Amino acid sequence: MLFTDITLLKTSLMYAEAIEGIVAHPLVVLSGDLKVKRANQKFYEVFEVKREDTENHFIYELGNGQWDIPELRKLLEEVLPKHSEFVEFEINRNFPGIGNTSMRLSGKRLFHNHKATETILLAMVPH
Repeated sequence: MLFTDITLLKTSLMYAEAIEGIVAHPLVVLSGDLKVKRANQKFYEVFEVKREDTENHFIYELGNGQWDIPELRKLLEEVLPKHSEFVEFEINRNFPGIGNTSMRLSGKRLFHNHKATETILLAMVPH
């Protein structure tokens, strides 16, 4: 059984990495405690941040706190726990280095065994 579980886990990870790689907009994968597990290359390019300064950090700490956005906090801490997803919520933010950015955020909670949050997907469409 352990071999089957490991094989399934590896297959799932390969599938997730393939999707992450082809998404044309910034995508962040968060743990249930809102730490960045990973982000796609487009996120690093658009927001001009480095992988080592992003992964394993709380989303609100990224870029010296530039992601500590009240609207984002509300979405992640109030909306997602009640509704499990939000779609195309528009926010505006002045990001140091890239300037004023307007984007639509969509988020989705993914559950493991219907008990606890395993992963939160956060997609961003700058416009």
